Amino acid sequence: MTTFDLDRLMEHAVDMHCHVQNDSCKDPLQTETTESLIEACRSGGMHGIVLKTHGWPAIRLAGNLDTMYKDFRVYPSVTLNATAGGPYPWVVEMAYQLGARYIWLPTWSSLNDRNSRVSFTKIMIEQEYNRYFKDIPEENFYTELNEDGTLKQNIREVVDLCREHRLILGTGHGSTAEALAVAEYAKTIGFRKLVFTHPHVGISEVTDEQIREFADCGGYIELCMLETEPFSSCMTPENWVRICRMVGFDRCYLSSDHYWDWKTTIPAQFRKFLAGMHAAGASMAELQVMMDVPMHLLDE
Repeated sequence: MTTFDLDRLMEHAVDMHCHVQNDSCKDPLQTETTESLIEACRSGGMHGIVLKTHGWPAIRLAGNLDTMYKDFRVYPSVTLNATAGGPYPWVVEMAYQLGARYIWLPTWSSLNDRNSRVSFTKIMIEQEYNRYFKDIPEENFYTELNEDGTLKQNIREVVDLCREHRLILGTGHGSTAEALAVAEYAKTIGFRKLVFTHPHVGISEVTDEQIREFADCGGYIELCMLETEPFSSCMTPENWVRICRMVGFDRCYLSSDHYWDWKTTIPAQFRKFLAGMHAAGASMAELQVMMDVPMHLLDE
């Protein structure tokens, strides 16, 4: 793939999963600023980022940063963890009124995250982000399903509001069963902005059949570059091309989940994996379709 081709693919690139620096605490592995992260993306030829945090809502920060740049977009989001108020419709409504464009179901507040093999909750406890995390009882973590496996009413109302306000909804750190239950409900109400958040990172175990089922409900698949790191499920560009061919390049998009400074710059990550997917057989036209998905979801 030539530099020109990569530049063209990057013209409207939006990283839909980019964490505030600092996100949850004064992490020593988060030393760069959000402003320097944005400058790297701007100079790398990208169009914008969705700014995310596991802790406090990134809405006001993202909104203020967005006004600072005429040639770059910073889209606000909220993650429905306990610190934001939880997965309830009143939190989504307030987030929408303040300008949120992307909503995530719980991450560290998810019971599935607490019990998964790749757990952000455990990382927070081990790194002593907050001395009280280790004392949170299991019943205070969120589940999205009733005992009979049906979707809880508050989650249904969250999906309803996302449909009403044309917000993107990510499945967060819930289980595959929770993600599929949300997808099935989204299909019944005609909601078409649901995203399976980094399904292969190891927080939820997922099969090809379940990925296909999610996409068949109208959902999108996040191809998260964090999934290629050793502590995750070690996905590869070849795997991603196979998944894109299985569900359609128009149902997938690339993201970074950029959090720690040891990662290369976001534009460098995009270029590396776009080139890798091309080497694995994806055509320029197919990659262009995939790279246009975020702008479509953001109604841009």
